[in-house]
Amino acid sequence: MTPSVFRTAIWLSFALLLAALAISVWVNTRSAGPLYILFFILLAVGFQGYGTLKGFSYTAVIFAAVATALCYPYYFIELNGFKFAVLISPLIQVIMFGMGTSMSFHDFAGVVKMPKGVLIGVVSHFIIMPLIGFTLANLSGFQPEIAAGIILIGCSPNGMASNVISYLAKANLALSVTITAISTMLAPLLTPLLMHLLAGAFIKINVTDMMFDIFRMVIIPILAGLIFNRLFRGRAAWVDKVMPFISMSGIAFIIVIITAAGHDSLLSIGPELVLLVLLHNISGYTLGYWSGRLFKMNEKDCRTIAIEVGMQNGGLASGLAKAMGKIATVGLAPAIFGPLMNVTGSILASYWHRKPPVNRAIKIGVCFLLGSLLTGQIHAQQIVMPKDQLIALTARWKGPRYDDGRPKVSDSLIVRLANISLEDAWQYLQNQGYNNQFESGWKIIHPEKALVGRVVTAQYMPSRPDVDSIIRAKGKTEGRIGASNSWPIDVLKTGDVYVADGFSKVINGTLIGDNLGNSIYAKTHTGVIFDAGVRDLQGLEAIDGFKGFVRGFDPSFLKDVTMTGINYPIRIGRAIALPGDLVLGREEGVVFIPAHMAEKTIVYCEFIALKDEFGHARLRSGIYTPGQIDASWTDDIRNDFLQWLKDNPSKVPMTKQQLDDYMKERTW
Repeated sequence: MTPSVFRTAIWLSFALLLAALAISVWVNTRSAGPLYILFFILLAVGFQGYGTLKGFSYTAVIFAAVATALCYPYYFIELNGFKFAVLISPLIQVIMFGMGTSMSFHDFAGVVKMPKGVLIGVVSHFIIMPLIGFTLANLSGFQPEIAAGIILIGCSPNGMASNVISYLAKANLALSVTITAISTMLAPLLTPLLMHLLAGAFIKINVTDMMFDIFRMVIIPILAGLIFNRLFRGRAAWVDKVMPFISMSGIAFIIVIITAAGHDSLLSIGPELVLLVLLHNISGYTLGYWSGRLFKMNEKDCRTIAIEVGMQNGGLASGLAKAMGKIATVGLAPAIFGPLMNVTGSILASYWHRKPPVNRAIKIGVCFLLGSLLTGQIHAQQIVMPKDQLIALTARWKGPRYDDGRPKVSDSLIVRLANISLEDAWQYLQNQGYNNQFESGWKIIHPEKALVGRVVTAQYMPSRPDVDSIIRAKGKTEGRIGASNSWPIDVLKTGDVYVADGFSKVINGTLIGDNLGNSIYAKTHTGVIFDAGVRDLQGLEAIDGFKGFVRGFDPSFLKDVTMTGINYPIRIGRAIALPGDLVLGREEGVVFIPAHMAEKTIVYCEFIALKDEFGHARLRSGIYTPGQIDASWTDDIRNDFLQWLKDNPSKVPMTKQQLDDYMKERTW
């Protein structure tokens, strides 16, 4: 769709809203129902055209579904005697299985690595939200079962949405994942006990039955998902693609069922209940953040705890309400909490995303390194980026990793990368919002072949004696041998490309000569990309197959330069490179492809190449004119191209599944 379509959808939605409000005032709300439904649907469509609003499309769809259920509840209660409420528990089990497939047993390792943060996060979660819920329930004046629903959502564990919001808010994703995992596993014990203690005065709570229900709906499916992920990781990629859509659809359907069942109650107390649920949610964020500050957590961890406390597993709470036979009353607050927390969480994440967390004592990463080293806190900064931080930084990558946490894109993709166009790769990344992945202006060693591989990064800075001595001492304690410019070479593996930020220094900035060059090539069979210089050019050129992109050549030795980190994010000119990225280097320059974008980028480039080859062949044969090929293709040309692909399978480098997946998204 074009931008004008999205803008039109937004304007039409607001026109419908005004019309709906007018009808509500002058006629009645029920008559305006269809207009409210269309308002939310058009709003969801319009949001898709704006990067900052795109994340709200799903919530708008939920509101459209809720409006539909309120206007036509009888369609969502039963069909030919079959009550839709029966589907709630199985849907939750499917959603929890999906949660398990997106996790691994390593997610629980954070208890050992970050015990303080995990303890504060879990304890705060199970104290703050239940007590806020209890307070609001007592102040609400609602009937006991609806008031108990407010307490129930407060006593529930975290939901997976909190991990997404933590990532967007630049919080501590690894801590978020661990808190979610631990709170979920504790839910069979803590949720029933807290409900018995706090909601027992409102409704009868059977602790044993609730424990069993949570175990059945949550623990068993998550364990099954964890085992599935363990056994089939990397061999069932379709699960990662399908499960989010199934989960979102399941949550939407659950909310619709609950809304329809509680239709009468919502019409009488809806605005008041929405206000209390919103207050519950926002209070959780606020008190969660300050509980982290109380225990002197850093800014990233405080954000994480705020999100983990404020966001609940509404699906589980809805399932428990169904198991209690009170879906139309106890289930109302959870049904409202889910969509609202997605809205508030997205707004909070957007706000924090624009305000990167800054440690009070340290303003930027360089100062963090220097401050920690100079104050003797050598253990606080590792030469190599800690594994949990690297995993958090590259969280969108769902495939296998090296032992150090670096994404391990498959060798087959690297082979195919060597055959794609750098311009096409750059264009695809630009289209996806990755605008800082290319750098040019290199002096190239062996430019006749492309340089491809997985990125290993190293950062160098101008030297300073006090810092140098401490870094050398740190390297010694880690068993590192030789000068610091050889340390990154020790971590290289076959298929890696050594990428270094040497602050463009050439004279006395020669990071390697032919000795280290031979060592690099023996380990990687690829080459290097240095925003710095190299020496011994004749010796480097003599290494058959070694490829290099450097700023210059100079006979001087490396001097007044300090290696400050391995496998941290670095800047290469105008580009950013992360450990595990794929890199493609040609005479035009180098482009860094994020690991999670690698397959899509390569398939896109391969498809464009096929499309160009087909077009050239048809132009040479005179079947089509240049105007037809250069313009948007007609159905006849598209069908001709698809048949050409079938007739020339040897020309198609991607698998049939990859091609089919790509064709589903292709808009021509």
